[in-house]
Amino acid sequence: EARQSGLAAAAEAVKAWDSPGFRESLLREVPRLLVDPEYRGRSETVLGDIRDKFRRKTGVEDGAPGDATAPPTFLPDTEGWRSLETSMGALEAMMQGCGAAFTPRIDSAMIDLLAECSKHTNRFVREYAFFAFKNAFEVCEHEVFLAAVAPRTVDVIAAGIADNWSQVRYAGSTAARAFMEKAGEEKSRFFPQLLGLMCLNRHYVAEGV
Repeated sequence: EARQSGLAAAAEAVKAWDSPGFRESLLREVPRLLVDPEYRGRSETVLGDIRDKFRRKTGVEDGAPGDATAPPTFLPDTEGWRSLETSMGALEAMMQGCGAAFTPRIDSAMIDLLAECSKHTNRFVREYAFFAFKNAFEVCEHEVFLAAVAPRTVDVIAAGIADNWSQVRYAGSTAARAFMEKAGEEKSRFFPQLLGLMCLNRHYVAEGV
């Protein structure tokens, strides 16, 4: 709790008093905090090693018995997948903080990783993946979005708004809205993949979708 509170206070301090020296001292602590054993500490920092956590989901070789960082061998679909979804939440916060300056980071590696997470067996991971896509669309520069991001993600978003879990479908719907808003006058290019599913979701029973 002390680490989480300290990080939250530091984030507010940066907003109100942006000192380069203070920011540099915070950045020096980031690598250590990205692997903090307490998830609340990780969630208050920036991007953790999502790819490593995703590939350890089967839990066959990492972590000793009783190790808090060891990957799970089984978790029901009603529980989160340890730190994987919180790491993606941290990625969302980083994109929101960087704004359009994050655009160069929205590359093939990041898109492919989030697309892989959007197919994860755990619905919490899928949900966070689509919220991360939403933030990526919102901060991405318009020209880059149309040229490189939209063609690679439109089918992923279509799958999200047809997910069988309502929470995932809601997250996919927010991503679809951000996708279409960023596409602007070019949105008709993506109607074949998204429009029908978006119209059907207007009649979906879950609130918010």
